[in-house]
Amino acid sequence: MTVAEYNEALRRIEARVSAALKAGEPKKKVNDIRLELEFELLINFRLGETFPKDRREALLLVHRALRKDLKAAVGRHVRGEVSAEEHAFSVNSLVRRSIEEYSRVLSPPELEAFVGCGPDDYVDIVNPGMISPHPV
Repeated sequence: MTVAEYNEALRRIEARVSAALKAGEPKKKVNDIRLELEFELLINFRLGETFPKDRREALLLVHRALRKDLKAAVGRHVRGEVSAEEHAFSVNSLVRRSIEEYSRVLSPPELEAFVGCGPDDYVDIVNPGMISPHPV
């Protein structure tokens, strides 16, 4: 899949989402479907359209659990239950856990293609100094 094909597929997903929302579908349901379609597209783009179905399903299960945990972490920060530093630590831990979880399904080269790093790479994506202590 080329970048142009990937971008066109993203546009089709967004058009589908827009149509569903205009038709009165519940926003949460539509968003959940959008996130799963985008994840499936990401698998196609980074791992190939022939990536095995059973392993796709395993990746999707990991993705759902991680998304749930990220939503909870962001919620704690928005509600002021944790400091910016604690939130950064939580998100960075979740990123490292996601790499670990995806590495249970993917070989090291597949993991590198999928998330851009290897199973033993140490990754921090959130700098505590960049997070507002009081979310807007």
